[in-house]
Amino acid sequence: MASAPFLPPDPSHLRTGQDRIPPARPASFARIPSWVSLNRPSSVKPPHPTTTQHGQVENLHLVSLSKQGKFEQVHEFIKSMDEAGIAVSPSTYKSLFETCGEMGLLSEGRSIRGRLKNPPGFLEDCALRMYCDCGNLSDARRLFDEMPREVRSCRV
Repeated sequence: MASAPFLPPDPSHLRTGQDRIPPARPASFARIPSWVSLNRPSSVKPPHPTTTQHGQVENLHLVSLSKQGKFEQVHEFIKSMDEAGIAVSPSTYKSLFETCGEMGLLSEGRSIRGRLKNPPGFLEDCALRMYCDCGNLSDARRLFDEMPREVRSCRV
């Protein structure tokens, strides 16, 4: 017995004034706490230092900038983080490499890799994948040859 194809319900009954989504309001950055800023005076501390991850907001901002393709701002923000003593997390570096690979931004990826001193093996894998995604197999091969055997991955 053949059944009728599934038809979604008629949404016309949902179009009342009560069910409408209100229009978006413009963002108000005046309500962001002062402790979020990299330029805060040393006397301003986060409200709960034991529950606030140091640098978590800043690393999230870096990932957001990179996903928008704003790598000039990424580099400037990394410098600000360095000056404030906030480290770029390994997961943020991973995300930056992935974004460079997806967007084909080889020079940006090289610049980010140049910041790393003795990176963990998984970040070298991320850099290797970025080189491949950007079509630069000579740099990928050079990096692979420089990697210790125990760190080399077969995932690329």
